[in-house]
Amino acid sequence: MSRVKIKVVGVGGGGGKIISRIYNKNKSIDYIAINTDLQDLKQCKADKLLQIGKQTTKGMGAGMQILLGEKSALENIQDVLSATLPSQVIILVSCFGGGTGSGATPLIAKKIKERDKNVLLLSIITLPFSFEGSFKRSIALRSLERLKDFSDAIFVLENDNITKNLEKQVTIKESFAFCDDFISKIVNSILELITSRGVINIDFIDIKNSLQNGGQVYFAQGVGEGENRIEMAISDAFLKNITSVDLFNKIKKFNSVLFSVAGDNFTLQEISQISDLIKNKFGNPSKIYFGAFQDKDLRNKLKITIFACSGK
Repeated sequence: MSRVKIKVVGVGGGGGKIISRIYNKNKSIDYIAINTDLQDLKQCKADKLLQIGKQTTKGMGAGMQILLGEKSALENIQDVLSATLPSQVIILVSCFGGGTGSGATPLIAKKIKERDKNVLLLSIITLPFSFEGSFKRSIALRSLERLKDFSDAIFVLENDNITKNLEKQVTIKESFAFCDDFISKIVNSILELITSRGVINIDFIDIKNSLQNGGQVYFAQGVGEGENRIEMAISDAFLKNITSVDLFNKIKKFNSVLFSVAGDNFTLQEISQISDLIKNKFGNPSKIYFGAFQDKDLRNKLKITIFACSGK
C-alpha cells in the first residue's frame, strides 16, 4: 500500500454535504468539512469539522456574498492549513454559487499552493442548476476562473447534466445521489490508482505528472461485459457523465490522458484497442499514462477509467 496521504476537503454547505454522503473510514484518506454555518457544519460526517469566519459571520453562513466567504477563510486560514497537513494530495470539493464555497475555496487553494507548490491540488466543483438563476451561476463562474489559477486540475460538474442522465421523474434525493456517486467515483479512482498494486502499475509520479498543471479534466468511467465489452464500457463512460459539456466540446485536443483497465481477465490486444479508442476520442494526446488492475469481483466485466487533461 502506498503511503501517499490524501485529504478530501468539503468547503461550504454543499461541499460538506457531499463529503458527508461519500464519507467512509479509510486510513489513506482524511475527510475534512469546512463551513461558516456552524449548525450546518455540525450535521456533517467527516474526520474533522472546521468552522471558519467565527468573527466574520458569527456562525450564520455567508449567503451569496463571496467576499464574506473569502474573509471568513482568511480569518481562520492557519487552522485550515494545519488541518490539511500532512498531505501529498489535496482534493477540494465545493458547490459553487453560494458565498462560503465560492468565496473560500479559491483562497484556500491559493494559500495551500503558497505553502507547498509540490502538493497535488485537485478541485471538484459543481455548477448550479439553471433554474437557480443567472446571478448564482455568475458567482460560480467568476469563482471558477479564480480557482483555475491555483488548482493543478479541476473537475467541473454541471448539475443540469444530472437530469439528462436520469429519468424525467426523479426525486431530489435521487438526483443528489447520482452526483454523489459520480464524485465518489472520481475520489475512489484517484485512490485506487495511487494505492492499488496492478498487473501494470501507474507510479504516483506519473499520476502527478498527468494531473499537475492538468487544467480542466474530463473524467469518465464505464463498465461493459460480453463480446463487445470494450465498446459497451466506453459508451457507458460517456453516456453517464456530468462533466461540463462545454469543456469537452471546446477542447478538441487534450494534453494528456491517464486511463486504467480493471477486470478478472483481459488481453494486451484489448488494452491496445482501448488505448486507440481513447486517443481518437481525445484528439490523440501526446502523453498517455495507463495501468491495468486485476479485480476478480468484476468476473467477465471490464471497467475503464479515464482522466483526460486539457493542460494549463
